[in-house]
Amino acid sequence: MLKNISYPHVDNFQDPLYLHGKTEDLPQGEVCLVGNNGWYDYSFSRNYSQQEIRRWKNVFWVDGAIDQNISDIQRENRTLTVVKKQLIQAQADHKKVFFVTHFAPQEANLWRRPTQAEVSDKMTRHYEMMRAMYGSQRLGNLLQEYTNVKWVGYGHLHGQHADLTLGPTSYYHAAVGAKKKRRNEWQAPTFMAQWQKQLQVFDI
Repeated sequence: MLKNISYPHVDNFQDPLYLHGKTEDLPQGEVCLVGNNGWYDYSFSRNYSQQEIRRWKNVFWVDGAIDQNISDIQRENRTLTVVKKQLIQAQADHKKVFFVTHFAPQEANLWRRPTQAEVSDKMTRHYEMMRAMYGSQRLGNLLQEYTNVKWVGYGHLHGQHADLTLGPTSYYHAAVGAKKKRRNEWQAPTFMAQWQKQLQVFDI
């Protein structure tokens, strides 16, 4: 998306390994993978209007360079429409769901907010603006409506995040993390070792 790939191309790209908008039955027959890239709708942020967040995003956030003909809210609305249809079909087929997405689907997955004693007002505002682009609580709410959604894998957030269980659904943050000169999030010396550290095996 940051290399001038259009929104329609991202939304409709066809490749066997690209799960966005797709449902794939696993060999055992009782579980299906439901995939959707997801997006964000500012629902994790407080105290700022959509206009203020959009303005901040276009100046400071890398996604400001992405060309799309709809707003972030409209894009997430489309996401929720597609995911709901997928979950309804999985429920009708009596399938347990392993949902995979990029963006965070639950506010409880995020780091805690810093207190006013810990950071300045400027940093508090900066933190809230970043939270706006972390994902969508509306997606999390939708997933919780379907008791057959048993597992959710997501990424996007940097750092380590503990597994989270809400009702019948368990959430797993699967990101390997970034390794750069100024920021090293790896706990292992090589990419493969870090990938293996983050790897989880699910007994379904």
